[in-house]
Amino acid sequence: FHALEFERAKASEALKNKELSHIERDRRTELACATSVEQVDDINHRYNDKAQVLSAPINAPAKAKGQKVQSDWDITVFDIWLLAKSHPTCVKIEPRLGDIKTLLDNGVTVAGISATRVVKSTVRSKPTKTIEA
Repeated sequence: FHALEFERAKASEALKNKELSHIERDRRTELACATSVEQVDDINHRYNDKAQVLSAPINAPAKAKGQKVQSDWDITVFDIWLLAKSHPTCVKIEPRLGDIKTLLDNGVTVAGISATRVVKSTVRSKPTKTIEA
């Protein structure tokens, strides 16, 4: 609902701006034909009155009490590689370590990495219960 109200207010604002542009164009046309200072003052006064009528504020879109409305972007990436090439800071490329380890275990030389086999040791022990007297 709020999106429709926002679009309505935006359309009203655009129409008002178009009318103000027409008023300003007509004012310039008449000022070009003016021959005295009194005529210039009369023309300016008349067109200022017309513009003031149109300058009334447009009602803001209706909102419920406590409602917060903000604009945002709806983004669909259709070519991630073009995006990465054009704006590398806008993408995050992460290695899939599990797949790399599987390839290495199968003897495949994986391009773009350096890997050495290491031995890791861990210990698991069950927690012991202590009884306090």
